Amino acid sequence: MKGCKETVKFFLAVLLAHSFVSCIGKRNIAHIDFNSLAKAGMKLGIEIAENDNHALFQEAAQWVGTPYKYGGNTKDGIDCSGLTCRIYERVYGIRLPRSSEQQYRTATHINTQKKSMKQGDLMFFRSSKSGNKCSHVGIYLKNKLFIHCSNSRGVIVERIDGVYWNDKWIGSSH
Repeated sequence: MKGCKETVKFFLAVLLAHSFVSCIGKRNIAHIDFNSLAKAGMKLGIEIAENDNHALFQEAAQWVGTPYKYGGNTKDGIDCSGLTCRIYERVYGIRLPRSSEQQYRTATHINTQKKSMKQGDLMFFRSSKSGNKCSHVGIYLKNKLFIHCSNSRGVIVERIDGVYWNDKWIGSSH
């Protein structure tokens, strides 16, 4: 039964890709890897549109399921700031500081309005133990979803407006 559901999801993604092609008309789409985007969208639980940052979604999807490892930065194990470092370097060519607090402190502008977040924004959080210091970082994807590395569940996609994260959010920056 599970294999059937995955097959149906794949074919729905292919249909979505074909409708995507028909919507964009005569634009040059030869560079778009629809199969990879469909797989990334399914893994992230996101519909990827033409104007989305395809490289961000494809890179983020490759990390989903990676286990948590303090100080790690490989697919064998990674922590939250290691994840943001790896994605930012691959997608934007930007080398970030290694810790979430350093990433927060070196951000040029901190946005404090969730409604104005953009794809790829670093999202900063504090915990009850960290006081006003940043203790966690993730990357905003879209539709109130972000990717991060949880201590207990590894790399996952979650909603920013969930009960746990909503009041721990400090701000975002790109």
